[in-house]
Amino acid sequence: MRNTAIFIFNLFVITFAMSSFFRYSEQIVRALRNPLPFNANQMEKMITHTRGLISESVGANLILAAIQGMLGGLSFAIMRLPAAFFWGVAMAFFFLVPVVGLGINLVLTALWLGQSGH
Repeated sequence: MRNTAIFIFNLFVITFAMSSFFRYSEQIVRALRNPLPFNANQMEKMITHTRGLISESVGANLILAAIQGMLGGLSFAIMRLPAAFFWGVAMAFFFLVPVVGLGINLVLTALWLGQSGH
Protein backbone atom coordinates (compact mmCIF):
# COMPACT_ATOMS: atom_id res chain seq x y z
CA MET A 1 0.00 0.00 0.00
CA ARG A 2 2.85 2.36 0.81
CA ASN A 3 4.48 1.88 -2.61
CA THR A 4 1.13 2.37 -4.34
CA ALA A 5 0.54 5.61 -2.43
CA ILE A 6 4.04 6.84 -3.27
CA PHE A 7 3.53 5.93 -6.94
CA ILE A 8 0.22 7.82 -7.11
CA PHE A 9 1.74 10.83 -5.34
CA ASN A 10 4.74 10.85 -7.70
CA LEU A 11 2.45 10.53 -10.71
CA PHE A 12 0.45 13.53 -9.48
CA VAL A 13 3.59 15.60 -8.89
CA ILE A 14 5.03 14.73 -12.31
CA THR A 15 1.73 15.53 -14.04
CA PHE A 16 1.51 18.87 -12.24
CA ALA A 17 5.15 19.71 -12.99
CA MET A 18 4.83 18.83 -16.68
CA SER A 19 1.62 20.81 -17.12
CA SER A 20 3.26 23.81 -15.41
CA PHE A 21 6.36 23.40 -17.56
CA PHE A 22 4.33 23.34 -20.77
CA ARG A 23 2.22 26.30 -19.65
CA TYR A 24 5.19 28.47 -18.63
CA SER A 25 7.81 27.15 -21.04
CA GLU A 26 8.44 30.53 -22.67
CA GLN A 27 9.10 32.21 -19.31
CA ILE A 28 11.39 29.34 -18.26
CA VAL A 29 13.39 29.59 -21.49
CA ARG A 30 13.74 33.36 -21.06
CA ALA A 31 14.94 32.89 -17.47
CA LEU A 32 17.54 30.30 -18.57
CA ARG A 33 19.02 32.43 -21.34
CA ASN A 34 20.74 34.92 -19.04
CA PRO A 35 22.83 32.69 -16.74
CA LEU A 36 24.01 30.24 -19.43
CA PRO A 37 27.44 31.10 -20.92
CA PHE A 38 26.53 30.82 -24.62
CA ASN A 39 26.18 33.45 -27.31
CA ALA A 40 22.74 34.17 -28.78
CA ASN A 41 23.26 32.02 -31.91
CA GLN A 42 24.37 28.96 -29.93
CA MET A 43 21.53 29.45 -27.46
CA GLU A 44 18.90 29.57 -30.24
CA LYS A 45 20.34 26.42 -31.86
CA MET A 46 20.26 24.54 -28.54
CA ILE A 47 16.73 25.68 -27.71
CA THR A 48 15.44 24.77 -31.18
CA HIS A 49 17.19 21.39 -31.05
CA THR A 50 15.87 20.65 -27.54
CA ARG A 51 12.30 21.59 -28.48
CA GLY A 52 12.50 19.33 -31.53
CA LEU A 53 13.81 16.41 -29.48
CA ILE A 54 11.09 16.82 -26.85
CA SER A 55 8.27 17.06 -29.41
CA GLU A 56 9.53 14.08 -31.41
CA SER A 57 9.97 12.02 -28.27
CA VAL A 58 6.49 12.79 -26.94
CA GLY A 59 4.96 12.25 -30.38
CA ALA A 60 6.71 8.90 -30.83
CA ASN A 61 5.55 7.74 -27.39
CA LEU A 62 1.94 8.72 -28.15
CA ILE A 63 2.04 6.90 -31.49
CA LEU A 64 3.56 3.79 -29.90
CA ALA A 65 0.95 3.91 -27.11
CA ALA A 66 -1.85 4.08 -29.68
CA ILE A 67 -0.39 1.17 -31.66
CA GLN A 68 0.09 -0.93 -28.55
CA GLY A 69 -3.45 -0.11 -27.37
CA MET A 70 -4.93 -1.11 -30.73
CA LEU A 71 -2.96 -4.35 -30.87
CA GLY A 72 -3.80 -5.14 -27.25
CA GLY A 73 -7.49 -4.38 -27.77
CA LEU A 74 -7.51 -6.53 -30.90
CA SER A 75 -5.82 -9.42 -29.11
CA PHE A 76 -8.28 -9.10 -26.20
CA ALA A 77 -11.15 -9.13 -28.70
CA ILE A 78 -9.73 -12.28 -30.33
CA MET A 79 -9.60 -13.86 -26.86
CA ARG A 80 -13.26 -12.76 -26.45
CA LEU A 81 -12.57 -10.60 -23.43
CA PRO A 82 -15.87 -8.76 -22.75
CA ALA A 83 -14.38 -5.26 -22.40
CA ALA A 84 -11.71 -5.48 -25.11
CA PHE A 85 -12.00 -1.82 -26.12
CA PHE A 86 -11.67 -0.66 -22.51
CA TRP A 87 -8.60 -2.84 -21.94
CA GLY A 88 -7.06 -1.60 -25.19
CA VAL A 89 -7.50 2.02 -24.09
CA ALA A 90 -6.14 1.14 -20.64
CA MET A 91 -3.14 -0.52 -22.27
CA ALA A 92 -2.48 2.60 -24.36
CA PHE A 93 -2.75 4.82 -21.28
CA PHE A 94 -0.54 2.66 -19.09
CA PHE A 95 2.06 2.38 -21.87
CA LEU A 96 2.91 6.01 -21.10
CA VAL A 97 3.77 5.21 -17.47
CA PRO A 98 7.52 4.52 -17.37
CA VAL A 99 8.92 1.11 -16.39
CA VAL A 100 5.79 -0.50 -14.89
CA GLY A 101 3.05 0.72 -17.24
CA LEU A 102 2.33 -2.37 -19.29
CA GLY A 103 2.80 -4.64 -16.29
CA ILE A 104 0.02 -2.79 -14.43
CA ASN A 105 -2.39 -3.44 -17.28
CA LEU A 106 -1.47 -7.10 -17.66
CA VAL A 107 -1.73 -7.74 -13.91
CA LEU A 108 -5.16 -6.04 -13.77
CA THR A 109 -6.33 -8.07 -16.76
CA ALA A 110 -5.06 -11.31 -15.23
CA LEU A 111 -6.77 -10.52 -11.91
CA TRP A 112 -10.04 -9.73 -13.68
CA LEU A 113 -9.85 -12.92 -15.75
CA GLY A 114 -9.03 -14.97 -12.65
CA GLN A 115 -11.88 -13.49 -10.64
CA SER A 116 -14.37 -13.98 -13.45
CA GLY A 117 -13.41 -17.65 -13.70
CA HIS A 118 -11.53 -17.64 -17.01
